[in-house]
Amino acid sequence: MKFYSDSMSHQVLFNDHQFLKEISEGNEKAFERLFRALSPTLKPFVFRFTKCNETTREIIQDTFIRVWLNRDKIVEISNVKSWIFKFAANECLHYLRDKTIHQKAVDKLSGQQQEYNEYTGQTVQLNEIKSVIVNAVEKLSPQRKLIYQMSRVENKTIPEISEQLNLSPSTVKNSLVSSLKLIRAHLAQNGYAFLAFLFLYIKK
Repeated sequence: MKFYSDSMSHQVLFNDHQFLKEISEGNEKAFERLFRALSPTLKPFVFRFTKCNETTREIIQDTFIRVWLNRDKIVEISNVKSWIFKFAANECLHYLRDKTIHQKAVDKLSGQQQEYNEYTGQTVQLNEIKSVIVNAVEKLSPQRKLIYQMSRVENKTIPEISEQLNLSPSTVKNSLVSSLKLIRAHLAQNGYAFLAFLFLYIKK
């Protein structure tokens, strides 16, 4: 599978009507391709507002959940990249408001708020999805839960976790693999299989 990394390739991808049509019809492979193509570009944009790797990851995940919930509209969007960035901007706005910090950054983003009045209902769905993930994490054994949180919340690498917990790197990696497999299965059981690819990645 070819992953698009430069701006020209992105433009080709986003102007591919058949590709966008597949996403609008619920094709999970096409949606994963979109995520892989755009998330590296979204990361520095979001990080400017969060200054936190874990929060940045969560906002990017929430952004693509929003995109999925609005996938039926994607074929009608003239600038898909800009459309997705506006979802990310709105997520940053909510994050900044919730934390009551960086008022200047909030003012910078607030002009985009009017375009997303329909977020209220979708936020209920997004919170339901987060609840499913939290529930899956709670089912992990104490050690696996600790390793998962150190990886995903504290943003530690496998060697760092290994050293801190006095465990071999292979033990840490196997624990993460097992934990992520359980979370993906739990998502699928609850009707959110399309999110499974968000939990595929393990920091080396």
